[in-house]
Amino acid sequence: MGNFGNATIRVKMMLKFLAELVNANVVLPSTFLSISHSLLSSTCLGIFSNHKEKEEEEEEENNPNNNTNKQEQMEYVESSRAHYIALCVMLALPSVAKECFTRNPDQLSSILTLLQSWITLRQSSIKSKLLFSLSPFHSNQKEASNSDYYETMYEQILNLQSKNWIKITALIHPYSALESTLSQSSQHEIPSLFIPKLNPCSISCSEPPRILFKLFPGLKTSDSIMEPMDRFVLEEYIRDILYFFNVDHKLGAKFLLKLPVTFNYDQLVIEVVIGAMMNLPGSVFRWVYYSDVIGDLVRNSQSLIAPILGMAIGSLFGELDGKE
Repeated sequence: MGNFGNATIRVKMMLKFLAELVNANVVLPSTFLSISHSLLSSTCLGIFSNHKEKEEEEEEENNPNNNTNKQEQMEYVESSRAHYIALCVMLALPSVAKECFTRNPDQLSSILTLLQSWITLRQSSIKSKLLFSLSPFHSNQKEASNSDYYETMYEQILNLQSKNWIKITALIHPYSALESTLSQSSQHEIPSLFIPKLNPCSISCSEPPRILFKLFPGLKTSDSIMEPMDRFVLEEYIRDILYFFNVDHKLGAKFLLKLPVTFNYDQLVIEVVIGAMMNLPGSVFRWVYYSDVIGDLVRNSQSLIAPILGMAIGSLFGELDGKE
């Protein structure tokens, strides 16, 4: 496994868990919003401050080369963590936004403002530094209107807002069977979150910036094109299964094809698995793991997965001439 470790996955799962606790009437919406605000304001907007302590200035005068290297390393750590924190908030927000809008509209608006500020600032400060060499893979360039993963995700959140935070079909609510009991329970508050100071070793608590990887741009459900937000939600479910079942690829492959959604998403499974394998600067797990998963998927549903895998390989090789 690379730098993308346990500390990273815990941040994402914590926010998603908090969001579902809000939906289950266990935690107040203000708790989720407060923690999200703390994470965004301290990690995403803090990276643009230009303050320096006197000791750092003195060190730069005495040994400018060492300090430059240290500063560049720190900037990379800060930028990587900021990307990941913003991503975690954007992944968790859609599932709980309706409840937050109903009960804490001002706090929700503040979160959206922070995200908008980060998106705007990173276009010149971060995007050019970290993503300049990461070209998106899009099997149909005519449909690739936006090549940035984070901006695309944020646009879909704004799209949900414009539709009054409509229900996302792909979201799974495992507590639904207990809804009658939970709806009568008391809601709880969680203490405010402390964000520790960064250091260069914190790179293990971040994720490489994501890029769009689309083998099947116009994914279809049984009778229509899959909604973009449903696609983002399902992609993340698939990534989580790949992560948590890495010790048992056969069991993981079974769960990949049995998500409790009401539409077909088999193409997306192959797309995400291949994308995870080809992730830059390196895959989370060894390639043999992803190869085993693909093999298991074909064995479990040969008539369905084998043709999709063939199309995916065709898309990959069809784009080789245009890629460096």
